[in-house]
Amino acid sequence: MKVIVTSEKEMASVNMWNYFLEHFDFKEQGEYDGRPTYKYRDFLLVMSKKGIIHIDDLDDYFDPEYYIFASPHESERGVPCLTVHPIGNFGKAEMGGRERELGTCHSLLMKGLALELKTRNLTQFPVSLEVTHHGPTSLRKPVVFVEIGSSKSEWCDEKAIETVCSAILEGKIAKGKSAIGFGGPHYAPNFTRRELDTELAFGHMCPKYHLDNLDAELTEQMIEKTVPRPEIAILDWKGMKREQREKVVKILEEMGVEWEKI
Repeated sequence: MKVIVTSEKEMASVNMWNYFLEHFDFKEQGEYDGRPTYKYRDFLLVMSKKGIIHIDDLDDYFDPEYYIFASPHESERGVPCLTVHPIGNFGKAEMGGRERELGTCHSLLMKGLALELKTRNLTQFPVSLEVTHHGPTSLRKPVVFVEIGSSKSEWCDEKAIETVCSAILEGKIAKGKSAIGFGGPHYAPNFTRRELDTELAFGHMCPKYHLDNLDAELTEQMIEKTVPRPEIAILDWKGMKREQREKVVKILEEMGVEWEKI
């Protein structure tokens, strides 16, 4: 079973919940957080009263293969986009979850979802990875966020809603080489290109703005909480300061992790 998670507090999430129920043959089965849950094939659709980044009680009710959070994406620029990302906090827990805790992610599931979004070719909504950020961080099973961004206009866009909902139901665990990433900006353009165009499948990604927080313990979490276990670390070489490169390389080599720069 796979659990699709939505929140009554998020407009895009509610719109995706409604689309799932109106366009697919979901049947009521069970209850969660005072609301019915619905099953379609091997997917269970649930809605929480909590904000999407604070839904941390799912393990008390479900034991799925993985969780997919159908979520809004917000940005100050309000640029239309469809994003996929893992969750976790490299520093303070300012947006849900726990401080210095990464959630479990599934690199091949993320790749499958990103490729499915790209295949659907919604040209005004570029597909992008985002680096690891926000909560909830304590769920035991892999979590991936799939998001519509970045403002009310996009959260209500029927084509975007259709694209994401269909991709969630039709996306498959891809084949690829599981990897973790270091460096670069939040939307990880270098990692995104390789996610979509090569065999690489990214799990956790630590951006330049969090590399000063990075240490061996967090790097170990990036490895241990990426499913399947990463085969390689990819360094966005120009997306790091010299001292950050040196630190990351030292940590990886002391841990015996293969790495390459891009």
